[in-house]
Amino acid sequence: MAHYPFTQLYGLNRLEVLDYIDKAYDMDTIKKIYLSGDGATWIKNGLGWIKGSIYVLDRYHLSKYVTQATAHMGYTTPIMWDYINSGDKDSVKELFKAIISTTEPETKKRAVQEARRYILGNWEGIMRQYEAYYIGCSAEGHVSHILSSRLSSRPLGWSRTGVDQMSRLRVFVANGGDVYDIFIQKEKAAVNEARNVKVDPEFIRKRNLTASHATIGHITILNIGKRTWASQFLKSVRDA
Repeated sequence: MAHYPFTQLYGLNRLEVLDYIDKAYDMDTIKKIYLSGDGATWIKNGLGWIKGSIYVLDRYHLSKYVTQATAHMGYTTPIMWDYINSGDKDSVKELFKAIISTTEPETKKRAVQEARRYILGNWEGIMRQYEAYYIGCSAEGHVSHILSSRLSSRPLGWSRTGVDQMSRLRVFVANGGDVYDIFIQKEKAAVNEARNVKVDPEFIRKRNLTASHATIGHITILNIGKRTWASQFLKSVRDA
């Protein structure tokens, strides 16, 4: 199996991701594409768009729900991880049953039940974390340090266009891009576009003619009422 450099894509829609993969890799030789996330439907829908992709639940969200299920009974936390790491789903079920049966507050019991649904419902995605070619997902860290730190850590207001452009700009810079280079490229593109614009000569002639008439119309000698040879000449030019 060919082992390609690990690439993480975030802040992009499904078509952009598919286009990136197509341009960056030889699609015919790719054996596996790991689509990693928190289990949300919109992420899993990417499996239908990206050929050969396999869903993996990211470690951050697995840890979050293990903590939610066991934090109030700390001694069960390492036991839960042992069962998960060994792929023992039946023992995980039994441990959840024991935790729920001994949890008193109803609100906490519902939190444990939610964690059970999440972990068991994403079991296949959890087990794929242990495949040799899967080396993890840092999407949550990227969201926190690249996006949230600028866009949502403090109360801020954004338009859809503004938040999209700022997100892409911060990702570009984080990947080693130079904002000044982008600015220079856009300036050059604008200049080249302006040079390539072809103006209709008839439009220029009519514009110049209109401007001439407007200028002539403001000459004092045409507006004082005297008939002189100069006024007669200028009127003939104006009315041509």
